[in-house]
Amino acid sequence: MHTFAFIFYILFLISNIFADCPSGTLSGPNKAYCYSVFNKPTDWNSAQANCISIGGYLARVDSAFTNEFFSKTAQANFTVPGRFWLGGAVINGSIGWSDGYNANYSNWAKGQPVIANGVDAIVMHLPNGLWYNENRLGKNPYICEVPIASSPCCTAGWTYFEQVNRCYMTLDVRINFWTDSKNSCLVAGGNLVSIHSDDDEFIVTGKFILSVKQKISW
Repeated sequence: MHTFAFIFYILFLISNIFADCPSGTLSGPNKAYCYSVFNKPTDWNSAQANCISIGGYLARVDSAFTNEFFSKTAQANFTVPGRFWLGGAVINGSIGWSDGYNANYSNWAKGQPVIANGVDAIVMHLPNGLWYNENRLGKNPYICEVPIASSPCCTAGWTYFEQVNRCYMTLDVRINFWTDSKNSCLVAGGNLVSIHSDDDEFIVTGKFILSVKQKISW
């Protein structure tokens, strides 16, 4: 039987550093945020002002995983699910997010966005999760994102990535079986890495796997 040198990636969720989301809010793909759902139809500016008043912004969508999460969350929580405000606006043909984050992801419906004066705020339609832009004076329910106050740190040897709120470690060891790798991760206080978002994939492939050559990883 051949023996291969495997690199396995330990993923440690730092839930002991970040507080759980408070009652009445939801946890999503990005564990650095809690999400609050507001059913009352409100114009975009007022919705944004309310989000700011609770320490956040209208929700940002930066990946297909997050888009699916918001679509399902809205359908499960809105009294009359149909469409709701996102935190984005179309500025000179590009998306600007109210929290200042630059995201490349979009999920426009065919023929969108419409470039017209006053038609700039983004809504997600349900159940398909497609985006349209509307006049921000219209009234829709909305979701706020609120950052979790924290002071992240990782144990020596681990690397923290803010966008996914996790610590990662790489170990270059000779292991033949997946179960042995998993057990080694558990002993170290983590688990084998799993991919749940575009950010996860970028970190694992861009930051770790590409840094080592001609090796197979669990």
